[in-house]
This record gives sequence, C-alpha cells and structure tokens, in this order.
Amino acid sequence: MKTQTDMALFGLLLAVMAVFAFGIWSAGQVDVAAAQVNAQAAAGQLPMAEVIGGQVSGWALKTIIGIVAVAIATAGVAWVRQWWKRRNGKRAWRSGPNAQWQGQERGPRQVNDADLMRMMMMQQMMAANNNGKRTSSTSAPVDDDLNIDF
Repeated sequence: MKTQTDMALFGLLLAVMAVFAFGIWSAGQVDVAAAQVNAQAAAGQLPMAEVIGGQVSGWALKTIIGIVAVAIATAGVAWVRQWWKRRNGKRAWRSGPNAQWQGQERGPRQVNDADLMRMMMMQQMMAANNNGKRTSSTSAPVDDDLNIDF
C-alpha cells in the first residue's frame, strides 16, 4: 500500500536542514559580535550600561522571534491537520479481495429534534394560512385534451 508521503518527508527533511543551517550561521554571527563587544569593553571604549542594554534587547528580540516562529508553526500544523482530516474524512478502509481505501457512501442525514419541531411548526403555519384564506373558485371547463407540442 502506498501512502505517497515521500514528498512530504523530503520537504520535512529540507526544513530541518534549513533550521540547523540557520542555527549554525546565527551562532557564528553571535560569536563575532560577542568578540567585538568584549574587545571594546576590554579597551574601555564601551560603557557597561550599553553592554547590558544590548544583551537585554537581544534577548527580547530572540523571544519575539521565537514566539512568532512558534505561532506560525502551530498555525501550519493546525492547517495541515484540518486538511488531512477533510481529505481522509470521506474515506474508509474496506476489507475484501480488493482491500484498499475507498470512498464512503453518504447515508441519509439524521433528523434531530429541532428539525422535527421546525417541520411541525411549518405545517401548522401552512395549515393556518390555508384555513384563513378560503378562496371561491368558479368551475372551469375541464380540458382532457393533452396538447403537447415538440
């Protein structure tokens, strides 16, 4: 049985590789920046308040980026899960000599209590309208002749 998930797994592998590559690249960038700050701090050119402020702002930026990344990933997972349920919701495993995933036949919709009450109220309203409007009809000549033209 084929599940046709090879493209999805390949995409997932590429995404994981991209995350690792970005992590390695950003770690290298942080090391270079930290070396520059340490060199300037050692030379006495940089006040300590700016160093602490830079660290705090860096942490805040990383936190915001992390929250956005988690929100996007969560929305993506929810969308894929909903798409997967919709796609497979109409399919079921059928056993037998040709066992495979087959579409389900839709059965008649179950009528619930609210629908029954609505139908009864509509019938009563229609009966009340018909009883109130008694129209007199004059007898028209009956035409038994079927006039069908093609």
